[in-house]
Amino acid sequence: MEDITTSQLLREGSSLHLAGNFNEAENKYRQVLEKNEDSAVTHNNLGFLLAQQNQLQQSVNEYLRAIEIDPGYSTAYSNLGQAYMVMHRWDDAIEALLNAISLNNDDIHANEGLAKLYMIKANMDGAEIFYRKTYSLNPQTKILLDLAYCLLLQQKWTEVRELLMYVPTSEQNSSQFYNLTGLIQFAANNFGEAIYYFRQALGLEPENITIRSSLAVCFLKTGDDRLALSEFNRIVILDPDNIDALNNLAVLELASNEIESSLKHLEETLMKDSKNVKAQYYKAIIYLRHGKNDEAYDLLKVAASSENTDYANEASRLLAPPLEKT
Repeated sequence: MEDITTSQLLREGSSLHLAGNFNEAENKYRQVLEKNEDSAVTHNNLGFLLAQQNQLQQSVNEYLRAIEIDPGYSTAYSNLGQAYMVMHRWDDAIEALLNAISLNNDDIHANEGLAKLYMIKANMDGAEIFYRKTYSLNPQTKILLDLAYCLLLQQKWTEVRELLMYVPTSEQNSSQFYNLTGLIQFAANNFGEAIYYFRQALGLEPENITIRSSLAVCFLKTGDDRLALSEFNRIVILDPDNIDALNNLAVLELASNEIESSLKHLEETLMKDSKNVKAQYYKAIIYLRHGKNDEAYDLLKVAASSENTDYANEASRLLAPPLEKT
């Protein structure tokens, strides 16, 4: 049982914490622990404060100590799971959050965290279950849209359309809503409509690479290579390590006979991923156009042995006579 002194220190620490005075709050929490090292609440609060300052391993240690003191402390398990998520320790996070909801099934943060984790692990059934549970506990539009996206990845188009109908008109002006609507239109081959919604989404979130990639693919589908090239170029500016965009940009440049630029982007890809079959294949095509059969042969031999069936088959076709290494 905490005496009045530690209780007062804990209240003061919590007030300072809520006010954003982290250093002073930490001092108060540590004073509590000097007097009562077995205060699970204080260890949990200190862990949360440390996590807010990105001291993640220290926060994990505090949460684990809180759980050691009080194995039924659901909040500490929930906070531990959130810390593991930030650290990309996915399996540890899942275990901690499952423990949290076994103690408190209505923990919103734990349920939402599990939904996100199962999305990361590509367990769409699990993600759907926990998004639905989260939405039942916290019927907010953002959760509804997250659930809709989960269903979209499972190609449950009808259910996605039905969910989007529940989004209030006042909350439809969001990049997430426009993106989902664009993806539905894309799936229905309504590329003009999809372009409209992707552009609306990018108007609100111009640096979202995933949405910009969807827009670029729409332009490819409609045969507008110029606009597709512009979008892929923009993606490479935003994310120079985006291999898909580099490759697509190179292929479009090759089609436009911009050989030097295409080769530059293919070589950038191969510097980042030396085994990238698509880049190897198209670099070989450029070499063939310039009569560099030996260089092309070496690249095509590697591509032909790849597990990427499309490029392996094409490479094998080009390796057939009369192409021979001199």
